Amino acid sequence: MPFLVWVRRYVVVAGIILLAGIAWASWAYYHYIFSVHGEWATHTMRGFATHLSVSVLFVLALLLPWWRFGPIARGIGITVFLLSGVFTTWDSLWAVLHGGQILGLLFVITAFAAHSFWLFYTSRSTPHDA
Repeated sequence: MPFLVWVRRYVVVAGIILLAGIAWASWAYYHYIFSVHGEWATHTMRGFATHLSVSVLFVLALLLPWWRFGPIARGIGITVFLLSGVFTTWDSLWAVLHGGQILGLLFVITAFAAHSFWLFYTSRSTPHDA
């Protein structure tokens, strides 16, 4: 059980680090896009907003205790967590392959794996009400 506590703590710390990285990337993108492209940048902001929204959804799925709200919320939460986690992992990997930094990818992959382990191990070890 203490191992699961440390896994959950790591997920929370990694989620906060990822949220700070998302905030910094958004600030940097905003300043870059308007200094280089001006008003013509609105079409590129849609793609950035889509990727940003899914990444924020993934971080919120890491940080918020949505699994405590019953079996329906748990099922929806696991689906949202897995889909947003896979997309964010793919997005981070794509960024690294195109010149991005690897540290964000490492936090995304380890937080995704640790939270997945924690979710599925705790759901298997706790008795379910019939």
